[in-house]
Amino acid sequence: MQQDDFQLLKENLNEIKNDNNLMKKFLKNVFEKEKEIIFTVSILELFNESIYLYYALLNKKAIISSLKYADKNYESEIEKLKNIVDNIKYYNDIDYKIKENIKVQLEIAKDYFQDVIEVLYGYHIEAHYTNDVLIDKSWEYTVSSEANEEDFIEKVKDFINEVEDEKEERIQEIVSNVPFVMSKKRFYEYLMKGLNKEYSDYDSLIERMFDIEENFYGKLVDGYGDIFVEIFKVIEFLQALDLKSATSKEINNYLNMSLSLLKIIQNLHEISISSLRIINRLLVLYLSDLDITDILEKEPFIVEYLDFYYGLLENRFSNKEIEDKLKKCDKIISSLYFDLYRYNGLLNEIDYLNVDIGEVVDDDILKEIELLSEYESLINDDKDEIKKDKNGNNEEEGLDSTIIESEIRYVISIIDEISRDMKNDYRKVRMKRLMGIIPVPQDFDDQILNYIKNSIAFDTTEKKKASIIENVKKRMELYKDLKDEKKIYEILIKNAKDVI
Repeated sequence: MQQDDFQLLKENLNEIKNDNNLMKKFLKNVFEKEKEIIFTVSILELFNESIYLYYALLNKKAIISSLKYADKNYESEIEKLKNIVDNIKYYNDIDYKIKENIKVQLEIAKDYFQDVIEVLYGYHIEAHYTNDVLIDKSWEYTVSSEANEEDFIEKVKDFINEVEDEKEERIQEIVSNVPFVMSKKRFYEYLMKGLNKEYSDYDSLIERMFDIEENFYGKLVDGYGDIFVEIFKVIEFLQALDLKSATSKEINNYLNMSLSLLKIIQNLHEISISSLRIINRLLVLYLSDLDITDILEKEPFIVEYLDFYYGLLENRFSNKEIEDKLKKCDKIISSLYFDLYRYNGLLNEIDYLNVDIGEVVDDDILKEIELLSEYESLINDDKDEIKKDKNGNNEEEGLDSTIIESEIRYVISIIDEISRDMKNDYRKVRMKRLMGIIPVPQDFDDQILNYIKNSIAFDTTEKKKASIIENVKKRMELYKDLKDEKKIYEILIKNAKDVI
């Protein structure tokens, strides 16, 4: 059905060139088809995500155990969402006022889960720092083979220079995995030079500065310590420990505790992200004026999939049947996204030169565009957000350098104030992390090998030096393995696009 509608619209392209009314009608038809596709995708993705959350994720022992660290109302919020999902089959029968009330509930729930995700991000940063400190301490007790420093430095040199386009990224990988040995003054100079790039506008500059602040100190996140207080307590306990006189066994126990905490945070984050995806798809349905009955007639698989979802409640299906149904659903969703892509393509083929755009794009058309934009924003919630300008790679005119320097100095002053009374171990791992995030200053390329030599030699026993070297070697291998996997994936995607 989608194919026939698309071909008809495509054939109409030549007829609308010089006619305002025909073009307006054409745009409305395209927008209507796009709304139908997004509505259909939203229903299927809604039940796909609900199956993942309620029948897969929340049935895992590790996930259930992690819920003990959540607030009391967290589980009830998840259960409320399930009730709304389960009642979708009554969508057409729901009174208008009740629908409006459900929309308000969904918006409140969305704000709640977004706050949770933000706080979990702050907890992850702090738990990660705790883990880094404990790993550094554990190196003192790790039994490693004798370190060959010269061979190691040569391997690092080869690793950094192996791929020119990845040079900065590879330097960041190394400096964030060796002990931090810069003086405060030198580190702040490093920060100033690394961040002193061109920024397209003030918002992109501030966004970058906030990113640096939060990555340095997760406790700056709004709501930190107020949501999921049990996680907050564990982090505070671990960060307050005096590790100078701790035994190998105690370090190992604390390290295991920090690893478990990171897994708990990750589990709760996964639940929250899944809940947010469900909310966004529900919002598409409740914001729409489409009749679900019409959509069911155009895509009969929805009826089949709804029956499948409700059948899971009664354990009517085998694992093989579940797997086959999910695969079929994924295939249909992919096909629908491709249809959406093609309809968007039609809009780019229109010749707008010979019509009055002001008359064609009236208030009704603008409302349709805004609504579609909102829909697409909701269903694209799990895509990586494109940052405006992290490294100054933007064609727009940049900000004045004095404004940039002023904001960087302000961030440095915040970092300096926060770290002033901080334990030395935590100050070092935080600064080490920032070196793995910010752009590498140009003059640091020539100093990197000396920095690494000083890093593994400074205040380090032979046993610890060997452990550091072994760890960095593993990180270099892991980096290359991940890059190779990404290249293979990109080749597969390119071949797929060529076929299409």
